[in-house]
Amino acid sequence: MGLFDLFKRGGREADAPAPVVATGSVVKPKQAVTRVYAPGGGTDMANNDTLAELFRVPQEERRAGWTDSFFRALWRAPLVVPQARAFTGPDGFPYLHMCLPEKNKPYQSHSLAGEAMMLLDQGVGIALFDSPDKSFLQYVMQVGQIDCLVRYDHWLGDPQDCEEGAARRAAAKVAPGLEAITTEKQQEVLIGSPSEALLPSYTARALEKHMREQWHMEEPRVALMVNHGMAPSRNLVIGRKLSDFADPETAGEEARALRWYLPPQRGLMLQPDMMTLEEMRPLTDFFPKENNGD
Repeated sequence: MGLFDLFKRGGREADAPAPVVATGSVVKPKQAVTRVYAPGGGTDMANNDTLAELFRVPQEERRAGWTDSFFRALWRAPLVVPQARAFTGPDGFPYLHMCLPEKNKPYQSHSLAGEAMMLLDQGVGIALFDSPDKSFLQYVMQVGQIDCLVRYDHWLGDPQDCEEGAARRAAAKVAPGLEAITTEKQQEVLIGSPSEALLPSYTARALEKHMREQWHMEEPRVALMVNHGMAPSRNLVIGRKLSDFADPETAGEEARALRWYLPPQRGLMLQPDMMTLEEMRPLTDFFPKENNGD
Protein backbone atom coordinates (compact mmCIF):
# COMPACT_ATOMS: atom_id res chain seq x y z
CA MET A 1 0.00 0.00 0.00
CA GLY A 2 1.42 3.38 -1.02
CA LEU A 3 1.18 6.79 0.59
CA PHE A 4 -1.51 8.01 -1.82
CA ASP A 5 -3.63 4.90 -1.18
CA LEU A 6 -3.93 5.72 2.51
CA PHE A 7 -4.91 9.31 1.80
CA LYS A 8 -7.63 8.05 -0.53
CA ARG A 9 -8.94 5.66 2.14
CA GLY A 10 -9.66 8.24 4.85
CA GLY A 11 -13.01 7.57 6.52
CA ARG A 12 -13.34 4.22 4.76
CA GLU A 13 -14.97 2.40 7.70
CA ALA A 14 -18.11 4.52 7.56
CA ASP A 15 -19.04 3.45 4.02
CA ALA A 16 -20.31 6.90 3.04
CA PRO A 17 -23.24 7.14 0.63
CA ALA A 18 -22.56 8.33 -2.89
CA PRO A 19 -23.38 11.94 -3.82
CA VAL A 20 -26.85 12.11 -5.35
CA VAL A 21 -28.31 13.85 -8.35
CA ALA A 22 -32.12 13.99 -8.11
CA THR A 23 -34.78 14.14 -10.83
CA GLY A 24 -38.57 14.48 -10.54
CA SER A 25 -41.17 16.53 -8.84
CA VAL A 26 -35.92 18.80 7.63
CA VAL A 27 -33.32 16.51 14.12
CA LYS A 28 -30.72 17.48 16.45
CA PRO A 29 -28.02 14.88 17.09
CA LYS A 30 -28.38 12.63 20.11
CA GLN A 31 -26.14 13.61 22.98
CA ALA A 32 -23.92 11.02 24.64
CA VAL A 33 -24.44 10.57 28.38
CA THR A 34 -20.71 10.67 29.08
CA ARG A 35 -18.48 12.58 26.70
CA VAL A 36 -15.48 10.63 25.43
CA TYR A 37 -14.24 13.20 22.93
CA ALA A 38 -14.68 16.50 24.79
CA PRO A 39 -12.27 19.15 23.42
CA GLY A 40 -9.54 20.46 25.70
CA GLY A 41 -8.33 18.85 28.89
CA GLY A 42 -5.12 17.01 29.72
CA THR A 43 -3.16 14.17 28.16
CA ASP A 44 -2.30 10.63 29.20
CA MET A 45 1.08 9.12 28.29
CA ALA A 46 -0.39 5.61 28.52
CA ASN A 47 -2.30 6.37 25.32
CA ASN A 48 0.98 6.54 23.40
CA ASP A 49 1.76 2.97 24.41
CA THR A 50 -1.69 1.94 23.25
CA LEU A 51 -1.18 3.67 19.90
CA ALA A 52 2.20 2.01 19.42
CA GLU A 53 0.58 -1.36 20.02
CA LEU A 54 -2.28 -0.61 17.63
CA PHE A 55 0.18 0.48 14.94
CA ARG A 56 1.62 -3.04 14.93
CA VAL A 57 -1.63 -4.34 13.45
CA PRO A 58 -1.32 -4.52 9.63
CA GLN A 59 -3.49 -1.93 7.92
CA GLU A 60 -5.45 -4.54 5.99
CA GLU A 61 -6.49 -6.14 9.31
CA ARG A 62 -7.76 -2.94 10.94
CA ARG A 63 -11.52 -3.14 11.39
CA ALA A 64 -14.15 -1.12 13.26
CA GLY A 65 -13.00 -2.43 16.66
CA TRP A 66 -9.45 -1.31 15.90
CA THR A 67 -10.71 2.12 14.84
CA ASP A 68 -12.73 2.58 18.03
CA SER A 69 -9.69 1.75 20.20
CA PHE A 70 -7.51 3.95 18.00
CA PHE A 71 -9.62 7.10 18.36
CA ARG A 72 -10.03 6.62 22.13
CA ALA A 73 -6.25 6.41 22.52
CA LEU A 74 -5.50 9.16 20.00
CA TRP A 75 -7.81 11.78 21.54
CA ARG A 76 -5.65 12.53 24.60
CA ALA A 77 -2.34 11.05 23.53
CA PRO A 78 0.58 13.51 24.02
CA LEU A 79 1.95 13.76 20.48
CA VAL A 80 4.59 15.72 18.60
CA VAL A 81 3.82 18.34 15.95
CA PRO A 82 7.12 18.63 14.05
CA GLN A 83 6.01 21.73 12.17
CA ALA A 84 3.22 24.16 12.97
CA ARG A 85 2.19 24.70 9.35
CA ALA A 86 -0.02 22.21 7.59
CA PHE A 87 1.28 20.41 4.52
CA THR A 88 -0.70 19.52 1.41
CA GLY A 89 -1.34 15.80 1.02
CA PRO A 90 -1.39 13.88 -2.26
CA ASP A 91 -5.17 14.33 -2.28
CA GLY A 92 -4.79 18.13 -2.35
CA PHE A 93 -6.11 18.72 1.19
CA PRO A 94 -4.20 20.31 4.11
CA TYR A 95 -3.00 18.13 7.00
CA LEU A 96 -1.23 18.76 10.28
CA HIS A 97 1.66 16.35 10.78
CA MET A 98 1.32 14.62 14.17
CA CYS A 99 3.37 11.68 15.40
CA LEU A 100 4.47 9.62 18.38
CA PRO A 101 7.43 11.14 20.26
CA GLU A 102 10.86 9.59 20.13
CA LYS A 103 11.83 7.60 23.19
CA ASN A 104 13.82 9.43 25.92
CA LYS A 105 13.78 12.74 24.05
CA PRO A 106 12.11 15.91 25.42
CA TYR A 107 9.27 17.38 23.38
CA GLN A 108 6.36 19.79 23.53
CA SER A 109 3.19 17.72 23.58
CA HIS A 110 0.05 18.35 21.54
CA SER A 111 -3.16 16.35 21.62
CA LEU A 112 -6.02 15.99 19.21
CA ALA A 113 -8.36 17.03 22.04
CA GLY A 114 -6.40 20.26 22.40
CA GLU A 115 -6.09 20.99 18.69
CA ALA A 116 -9.53 19.84 17.48
CA MET A 117 -11.34 23.20 17.44
CA MET A 118 -8.40 24.93 15.79
CA LEU A 119 -8.30 22.25 13.09
CA LEU A 120 -12.03 22.60 12.46
CA ASP A 121 -11.82 26.39 12.28
CA GLN A 122 -8.95 26.21 9.80
CA GLY A 123 -10.27 23.27 7.78
CA VAL A 124 -7.18 21.12 8.39
CA GLY A 125 -7.04 17.35 8.82
CA ILE A 126 -4.43 15.16 10.51
CA ALA A 127 -1.79 12.89 9.02
CA LEU A 128 -0.57 10.67 11.84
CA PHE A 129 2.91 9.23 11.39
CA ASP A 130 4.85 6.86 13.62
CA SER A 131 7.83 9.25 13.90
CA PRO A 132 8.80 12.91 13.27
CA ASP A 133 10.63 12.03 10.04
CA LYS A 134 7.40 10.82 8.39
CA SER A 135 8.82 7.34 7.99
CA PHE A 136 5.42 5.62 8.00
CA LEU A 137 1.94 7.08 7.67
CA GLN A 138 -0.44 5.35 10.11
CA TYR A 139 -3.75 7.17 9.66
CA VAL A 140 -5.28 9.99 7.62
CA MET A 141 -8.02 11.90 9.41
CA GLN A 142 -10.33 14.13 7.43
CA VAL A 143 -11.93 17.27 8.87
CA GLY A 144 -15.32 15.54 8.75
CA GLN A 145 -14.04 12.83 11.12
CA ILE A 146 -12.79 15.41 13.62
CA ASP A 147 -16.20 17.06 13.43
CA CYS A 148 -17.83 13.71 14.23
CA LEU A 149 -15.79 13.27 17.41
CA VAL A 150 -16.46 16.80 18.65
CA ARG A 151 -20.19 16.99 17.87
CA TYR A 152 -21.42 13.39 17.99
CA ASP A 153 -18.87 11.83 20.36
CA HIS A 154 -18.23 8.97 17.95
CA TRP A 155 -16.10 8.54 14.86
CA LEU A 156 -19.05 7.28 12.78
CA GLY A 157 -20.95 10.56 13.15
CA ASP A 158 -24.61 11.58 13.39
CA PRO A 159 -26.67 8.73 14.93
CA GLN A 160 -29.62 9.39 12.60
CA ASP A 161 -27.43 9.28 9.50
CA CYS A 162 -25.76 6.10 10.75
CA GLU A 163 -29.08 4.37 11.41
CA GLU A 164 -30.44 5.29 8.02
CA GLY A 165 -27.18 4.34 6.34
CA ALA A 166 -27.26 0.88 7.93
CA ALA A 167 -30.80 0.32 6.68
CA ARG A 168 -29.80 1.46 3.21
CA ARG A 169 -26.84 -0.92 3.04
CA ALA A 170 -29.00 -3.80 4.28
CA ALA A 171 -31.59 -3.14 1.56
CA ALA A 172 -29.21 -2.95 -1.38
CA LYS A 173 -25.54 -2.63 -2.18
CA VAL A 174 -24.97 0.62 -4.03
CA ALA A 175 -21.89 0.99 -6.20
CA PRO A 176 -19.57 3.92 -5.41
CA GLY A 177 -19.83 6.97 -7.61
CA LEU A 178 -22.63 9.39 -8.48
CA GLU A 179 -26.00 7.86 -7.68
CA ALA A 180 -29.12 8.95 -9.58
CA ILE A 181 -32.36 9.06 -7.60
CA THR A 182 -35.79 9.55 -9.16
CA THR A 183 -38.45 10.68 -6.70
CA GLU A 184 -42.03 9.51 -7.02
CA LYS A 185 -44.62 12.24 -7.57
CA GLN A 186 -46.54 11.31 -4.43
CA GLN A 187 -43.44 11.50 -2.22
CA GLU A 188 -43.24 14.54 0.02
CA VAL A 189 -40.01 16.43 -0.48
CA LEU A 190 -39.23 19.29 1.90
CA ILE A 191 -36.85 22.06 0.89
CA GLY A 192 -35.35 24.31 3.54
CA SER A 193 -32.20 25.76 5.01
CA PRO A 194 -29.75 23.57 6.96
CA SER A 195 -29.57 24.27 10.67
CA GLU A 196 -26.41 24.81 12.71
CA ALA A 197 -26.67 21.17 13.77
CA LEU A 198 -26.47 20.04 10.15
CA LEU A 199 -24.08 22.72 8.91
CA PRO A 200 -21.87 24.31 11.60
CA SER A 201 -20.17 27.59 10.75
CA TYR A 202 -16.69 26.09 10.33
CA THR A 203 -17.99 23.53 7.84
CA ALA A 204 -19.85 26.19 5.88
CA ARG A 205 -16.70 28.32 5.72
CA ALA A 206 -14.60 25.41 4.47
CA LEU A 207 -17.15 24.39 1.84
CA GLU A 208 -17.49 27.98 0.62
CA LYS A 209 -13.73 28.33 0.28
CA HIS A 210 -13.42 25.01 -1.57
CA MET A 211 -16.20 25.74 -4.06
CA ARG A 212 -15.04 29.28 -4.65
CA GLU A 213 -11.41 28.33 -5.23
CA GLN A 214 -11.74 24.86 -6.77
CA TRP A 215 -15.09 25.16 -8.56
CA HIS A 216 -14.65 28.88 -9.40
CA MET A 217 -18.11 29.76 -8.10
CA GLU A 218 -18.75 33.41 -7.25
CA GLU A 219 -21.48 32.69 -4.68
CA PRO A 220 -21.69 29.04 -3.57
CA ARG A 221 -25.16 28.19 -2.28
CA VAL A 222 -26.71 25.32 -0.35
CA ALA A 223 -30.09 24.04 0.77
CA LEU A 224 -31.48 21.13 2.75
CA MET A 225 -33.70 18.54 1.11
CA VAL A 226 -35.62 16.11 3.30
CA ASN A 227 -37.21 13.05 1.72
CA HIS A 228 -38.18 10.27 4.12
CA GLY A 229 -38.35 7.90 1.19
CA MET A 230 -34.58 8.18 0.82
CA ALA A 231 -31.69 7.06 3.02
CA PRO A 232 -30.21 9.24 4.30
CA SER A 233 -33.40 11.28 4.44
CA ARG A 234 -31.57 14.57 5.02
CA ASN A 235 -29.37 15.75 2.16
CA LEU A 236 -27.22 18.85 1.90
CA VAL A 237 -27.88 20.22 -1.59
CA ILE A 238 -24.99 21.92 -3.36
CA GLY A 239 -25.91 24.76 -5.70
CA ARG A 240 -24.51 23.24 -8.85
CA LYS A 241 -26.29 20.95 -11.30
CA LEU A 242 -25.02 17.82 -12.98
CA SER A 243 -25.19 19.64 -16.31
CA ASP A 244 -22.71 22.24 -15.01
CA PHE A 245 -19.94 19.63 -15.05
CA ALA A 246 -18.09 18.26 -18.07
CA ASP A 247 -19.47 14.75 -17.52
CA PRO A 248 -20.98 12.57 -14.76
CA GLU A 249 -17.56 11.14 -13.84
CA THR A 250 -16.17 14.62 -13.20
CA ALA A 251 -19.30 15.56 -11.25
CA GLY A 252 -18.94 12.50 -9.04
CA GLU A 253 -15.25 13.14 -8.39
CA GLU A 254 -15.81 16.80 -7.54
CA ALA A 255 -18.81 16.08 -5.30
CA ARG A 256 -16.96 13.31 -3.44
CA ALA A 257 -14.17 15.77 -2.66
CA LEU A 258 -16.65 17.82 -0.60
CA ARG A 259 -17.15 14.80 1.67
CA TRP A 260 -13.72 15.50 3.15
CA TYR A 261 -15.39 18.28 5.18
CA LEU A 262 -18.52 16.32 6.20
CA PRO A 263 -19.45 13.49 8.59
CA PRO A 264 -19.05 10.25 6.60
CA GLN A 265 -22.76 9.37 6.55
CA ARG A 266 -24.02 12.86 5.68
CA GLY A 267 -26.22 12.92 2.57
CA LEU A 268 -24.89 15.13 -0.23
CA MET A 269 -26.82 16.04 -3.35
CA LEU A 270 -26.22 18.10 -6.46
CA GLN A 271 -28.86 20.71 -7.27
CA PRO A 272 -31.86 18.98 -8.89
CA ASP A 273 -33.49 20.52 -11.95
CA MET A 274 -36.66 21.27 -9.98
CA MET A 275 -34.76 23.55 -7.56
CA THR A 276 -33.68 27.12 -8.30
CA LEU A 277 -30.74 29.01 -6.83
CA GLU A 278 -33.23 31.50 -5.36
CA GLU A 279 -34.47 28.69 -3.08
CA MET A 280 -30.93 28.22 -1.75
CA ARG A 281 -28.85 30.30 0.66
CA PRO A 282 -25.31 31.58 0.12
CA LEU A 283 -22.82 29.69 2.26
CA THR A 284 -21.54 33.04 3.53
CA ASP A 285 -24.82 33.37 5.49
CA PHE A 286 -23.73 30.49 7.74
CA PHE A 287 -20.52 31.89 9.20
CA PRO A 288 -19.36 35.25 10.62
CA LYS A 289 -17.97 37.77 8.20
CA GLU A 290 -14.28 38.66 8.44
CA ASN A 291 -13.61 41.75 10.51
CA ASN A 292 -11.28 43.94 8.50
CA GLY A 293 -11.32 46.75 11.03
CA ASP A 294 -13.68 48.93 9.02
